[in-house]
Amino acid sequence: MLRFIERLVNKSHLYEMGYVCTAKDQAGILIQVNTRETRHSKGYPHAHLEAVNAKDIACFFITAEIPQKKEDLRFVKGTFKGQIPVKFKDDLVVWANKVKKNHGMKGWDFLRDEWERLRPSGISPSPYPKIKDLEAVG
Repeated sequence: MLRFIERLVNKSHLYEMGYVCTAKDQAGILIQVNTRETRHSKGYPHAHLEAVNAKDIACFFITAEIPQKKEDLRFVKGTFKGQIPVKFKDDLVVWANKVKKNHGMKGWDFLRDEWERLRPSGISPSPYPKIKDLEAVG
């Protein structure tokens, strides 16, 4: 009986999601961290960029460095159609560098903290990739 319970526990996963940037932030975008999906490109940490109406725009990699300009953003291939609008890229960079009042840290640092908190237990995290090591797409 104990082996059956161990197998059941090992096969079950707690799936969580969380918005690290909400409409309350008034950033013009939403950012969601989600553990329910398969891992992208070498398992690098990533998040979902959405419009305020919760329409998916693209997935982006959570890099070691905070992006300072839109050219520093690294999007996951195959998660967007056509060109990602410049407005959303600009909004993401501004949010990433702005200190969140309730948390006392920049948005990008908060994003990394939330990704760490929400990643599935038992899965070793891949290190945050450096911007220079990822292809610029989107």
